[in-house]
Amino acid sequence: MTDFILHHYAISPFAAKIRAMLGYAELPWRSATTTPMPPRPLVDALAGGYRRIPVAQLGADIFCDSRIICEEIAALSGRASLSPATLDSEQQAFVDKAELGVFFTLVGKATGWPLVRKVVADVGPLGLLRLLGDRKAMRAKMNAAVLPPADGAATLQAHLDELEARLAAPYLHGEQPGIMDFSAWHGLWFATEVGGKTLLGGHPAVADWAGRINHLHRNDALAITASDCLAAARDNTPRPLAEHTEQHTHLGRTVCIAPSDYAQEAVTGELVASLPGRFILRRQSPEAGTLHVHFPRERFSLALAD
Repeated sequence: MTDFILHHYAISPFAAKIRAMLGYAELPWRSATTTPMPPRPLVDALAGGYRRIPVAQLGADIFCDSRIICEEIAALSGRASLSPATLDSEQQAFVDKAELGVFFTLVGKATGWPLVRKVVADVGPLGLLRLLGDRKAMRAKMNAAVLPPADGAATLQAHLDELEARLAAPYLHGEQPGIMDFSAWHGLWFATEVGGKTLLGGHPAVADWAGRINHLHRNDALAITASDCLAAARDNTPRPLAEHTEQHTHLGRTVCIAPSDYAQEAVTGELVASLPGRFILRRQSPEAGTLHVHFPRERFSLALAD
């Protein structure tokens, strides 16, 4: 089987979500570490300028956005509860809230010396200044609908109260964790484990639940080099496309796909599949050969390339 490769960095919250999920699913994976901000030559060669982390790779198939990566982990592990497609409308609304307004509130809460020390240890003082400038520029271009709420403290308190009420069982999905658990956990992980904040007092069920998922989170996979990542793409062909794909007016044409909420850099390629939950682009990379790059449809936009 082709190695599951995760392109990530240590303090990325969404990468932590995927690492914890891989731990629960007991899937072996290879670690391709990257930087907290562009430039990222390896990721750019594979994903065509997509700037969010994590990105996952299976040979010549590249998966952008944690929602698509979760789908792949669910399929590889046979654990359907890890797939966003299993959520009903109420559960999806909970996940959206946890990963947008609540998440960005928690990112803001994480600010402080513990976070600064971790970033400086990783990228150095100049890297910290570059990262601050990068995130400031990214925030300035964020879609207003996903900006942190003005009443962030009240929003966070209400979220923790809701989590406490939902946790009648060990996990939000019952006796075993599922996509809701990992989606609600990673922002709290960033604020508490990376940012060193104390947020869970008065919420004992949430604290116990977060501890259980923290135990699943591992960052000790075997490292893989950039040249081996490129070789894994070059030496494989993209997996066959689904026999039945939705009709789309741009199928077979060169298009641009970009997030519609934040970090809105576009990727250009030939639209080769339009499926209920994803778009797939075919790209030709000088370093990696023919690639299929997968994107979710939700909160992404597609337009013909100029």
